[in-house]
This record gives sequence, structure tokens and C-alpha cells, in this order.
Amino acid sequence: MLLPGGRTAHSRFRIPLEIDKDSYCAIDVGSDLAELINIAELIIWDEAPLQHHHGFEAVDRTFRDVCRYHLPDAENKIFGEKLLCLEVTFAKFCPSLHMDLVGTLSMLPS
Repeated sequence: MLLPGGRTAHSRFRIPLEIDKDSYCAIDVGSDLAELINIAELIIWDEAPLQHHHGFEAVDRTFRDVCRYHLPDAENKIFGEKLLCLEVTFAKFCPSLHMDLVGTLSMLPS
């Protein structure tokens, strides 16, 4: 699913701004957002390396909680057994690496 205008992970998953090792996201199990999470087959999380590990842990705990009503044993599965693609654009962080990868990719046979 592509979100018009895009959303940050904090906004979409309602990750608390002040987060600790026991935090949960502010998603009610019966909400429309919980239903969206349950029907999603793939979640692409852009700029994932910028997220603090407590943010990932909060999303994991929340997904396990939200998905357990639709998927047996979801509370024992990482991210409620949802497929997450954690993405980063390295060009923003290391332009010289980007140029090297672009050059390398352009030399590969098509």
C-alpha cells in the first residue's frame, strides 16, 4: 500500500515520542489502524536505521497484540508475523558510496 503524501513511522504506528524499553504504540486493538495492520501483507519502513531500537520494540509488541485476534500464536511471532521491509537510502548518508554503487550497478549486464 502506498500512502498518499507519505507518513513517518512515528505518525503511522503512533510510536511515542518519549520512548523506553517497555513502550507500546498508541494503537487500539479494535481501531481502523489495527485492521489496516492486520490486512497488510507487506510493510515498508523507510529510513529504518534512524529509528531507536526501543521504537522497533514498541512496534513489535504492538503488532503482536494487534495481530493475535486474527492470527493464532501471533503474540509469539516477531512483529505479529508481519513482513517488514526495512529500507534506507544510503545516498543521503554517504554520497560517495552511492556514486560507487551507481557506477557498479551500471556496469552489470542487463
